[in-house]
Amino acid sequence: MDWLFKFPQLDSETLLNIKRTIDGSLKALTRSYGQAIEAFFYPLQQILIFFEQVMANAPWPLVIAALAAIAWFAARSWKIVVTVVVMLLAIGLFGLWADAMKTISLVLTATLFSIALGIPLGIMMNRFNRVGKAMQAVLDVMQTMPPFVYLIPVVML
Repeated sequence: MDWLFKFPQLDSETLLNIKRTIDGSLKALTRSYGQAIEAFFYPLQQILIFFEQVMANAPWPLVIAALAAIAWFAARSWKIVVTVVVMLLAIGLFGLWADAMKTISLVLTATLFSIALGIPLGIMMNRFNRVGKAMQAVLDVMQTMPPFVYLIPVVML
């Protein structure tokens, strides 16, 4: 009756074998399709590098002013603008400016690509019922899968 209250666990040897199998599968995937995946994502990588260089090399007061302006147009609230400015100053004072600029460039690139893909796909889904139904099925499946499953190609970058 003790087995009912204690969840069974895998032994360390079994876990190690599972890890080796997954690692081997990812290595095989990388060897087989790595260059094709890199070639597919090359334009995205170039845009990301461009935005990262722009953000990293821009004068910090200009970056703070631009992000404060974006905050103003997005929220129309001085409280939010002041919060953005104070947080950016804190990021700079703590020595995290370069990392924050990399993160902002990553978010900017992802946002632009999402908009560039999302608007035409949304229009096609609205105009063509078959496309809408197919995309709905794909989106339903993606919503139920853990994020790491369909983000595996990002590892290649």
